[in-house]
Amino acid sequence: MILLGIALLLESLGIVSIVSRLMWALILIGIGSPFWFVYLSDRSQWWALIPGCVMAGVGLGVLLGNNLAGIIITASVSLPFWLIYLTDRRNWWALIPGWVMACVSAITVLGLIGLGSLVAPFVMFSIAAPFLLVYFLNRSQWWALIPGGIMAAIGLLLLTGAVIGSGVFLPVALILLGFWLIYRTLQRRPIAGSPWLSPEPLEQEAPFVSEEPAEPR
Repeated sequence: MILLGIALLLESLGIVSIVSRLMWALILIGIGSPFWFVYLSDRSQWWALIPGCVMAGVGLGVLLGNNLAGIIITASVSLPFWLIYLTDRRNWWALIPGWVMACVSAITVLGLIGLGSLVAPFVMFSIAAPFLLVYFLNRSQWWALIPGGIMAAIGLLLLTGAVIGSGVFLPVALILLGFWLIYRTLQRRPIAGSPWLSPEPLEQEAPFVSEEPAEPR
């Protein structure tokens, strides 16, 4: 904090007109380093992971200074919560902010690589995923299928619309249909010389019984 205050003071007084990205990155990482020391000294102090990771991510984002900065910063907010959960599985609550920020980071990636049309279906699938996971981990929690199924269905509709709008729906549909027809054909046609794959069971021969009467003794 002292280093950050000095840097801001020098910049406001005009003594240092431009603070380089490297200097800002080192300052921010330096601010977060004591929190890492606290956590590494005592692993039960998991709270220190949050400011430590965030300051390191912000510092790295400032150093890069390009489109990756947003991805790195949001990922650095998500990372400490996953580490908190892995440190102690009883901290299951950390999965919620960790998952949300990971999804935000993924949305940023989609926009960066030019797949903005997939953001809406991704959001729906990301909302549905936790509910479906709850159901598959414990089948008695059938209620989770209701919001999970609704969100997944909406995501599927949005994804279909995005794919159709991109002009690749018809080729992909034809490829999938072709694979399905091949699968059905191979499933119905038995492999030559393999009685186990024959659609009709082999007839069993009746045991041979002699019709000649037995000779008297």
